[in-house]
Amino acid sequence: MTTEERLAKVEEKLARANWRNGWMLAALGLALGALVLAGTLWPKSARVQGGGAVVNEVRARRLVLVDDDGRERATLMMNADEPGLVLSDAAGKAAAALAVTADGSRLALFDANGKYRAALCVDKEGPGLLLYDVAGQFRAALGVVESGPSLGLFDAAGKGCAALAVDADRPRLVLKDAAGGPRAILTLPAADRPILGLFDAAGEMRADLSVCDDGPRLKLTDAAGKPIWTAP
Repeated sequence: MTTEERLAKVEEKLARANWRNGWMLAALGLALGALVLAGTLWPKSARVQGGGAVVNEVRARRLVLVDDDGRERATLMMNADEPGLVLSDAAGKAAAALAVTADGSRLALFDANGKYRAALCVDKEGPGLLLYDVAGQFRAALGVVESGPSLGLFDAAGKGCAALAVDADRPRLVLKDAAGGPRAILTLPAADRPILGLFDAAGEMRADLSVCDDGPRLKLTDAAGKPIWTAP
């Protein structure tokens, strides 16, 4: 397999990892969004003041905890036969939400403006951690799947800028341009020969730098992929 073919496979694997992170994000948003909405729309039950008898078990579809001023601060509920917990701040805005769905479990943390800032989820693909900026746009995604861990970094528009993955204990780093195309790949394949590939805007690799047992090697190619200079 040529260097170009190896690097193409690296980019394909990292693209799949980014897709899994995006799918994880969508599933998390749907599950927790429905949970928070259910807590808001659920009919309010009458509050009971004062003490009472202690019971060993309470069965209910919704349990609400209030602070000293009567403000709802925690809601434990069943939403479409899926349990969930919402914790709210003093202003009544959701600060944290936990949900268990048929696909797995999700935990989200919100800022004072109600924007997603961090989310943790576990599904059949594996665990994932998502981090958001102040606008609520996800900017970093860390996941661990069967093939290994991966880390994706995104710009303010949600487009991937950099991706790091470890597959079969081999690290790979990809840097992307504004269009999402790979521009640089650094990898250490099974032969323990570090390889750096640089690409043009069309996605063609134009420079290949590697270190072999007998020393470094550099290859430059034209837009058609034909070698134009090799050293040594």
